Amino acid sequence: MDGTAQVQRARSPVAPQLGLPEQVQYNFFAGQLQAHYTFDLFGQTRCANSASAARVNVQAFELEASRRALAANIVAATINVAALDREIALTERLVAVSNDAANEDRSATRAARSREPRRSSRNRTRLPSQRRCPRCVSNARLRFMHSRC
Repeated sequence: MDGTAQVQRARSPVAPQLGLPEQVQYNFFAGQLQAHYTFDLFGQTRCANSASAARVNVQAFELEASRRALAANIVAATINVAALDREIALTERLVAVSNDAANEDRSATRAARSREPRRSSRNRTRLPSQRRCPRCVSNARLRFMHSRC
């Protein structure tokens, strides 16, 4: 339905007569009302309205699915971060325990070395010369073959 209204004020000149004013002033009112109705003989308008309502429902369900997916992703990321933090803590603990064990092994090895009898001076002087000879260092069997080293 459509409606319009219009008001107009106008003056019109009048022929001079005895006792009448030279111009007459009047108001003009106009109104208009229109009504339209489309007959839905085959149900096209009803189906179009139903399709629009279905599109609105689809968008609402997609919005809800997006919200739930985002919440699930946040929960999964939080669990993953907690698991990684725990793994980091366990790895740091393992490194600390390994360092402690290595330190204990070093101190035990030092103590064992201090209790071993001293090697002869002949063996000590021979080791640097063997280190200098590349043939002796690269192959243990050749050490016995080279008497010059």
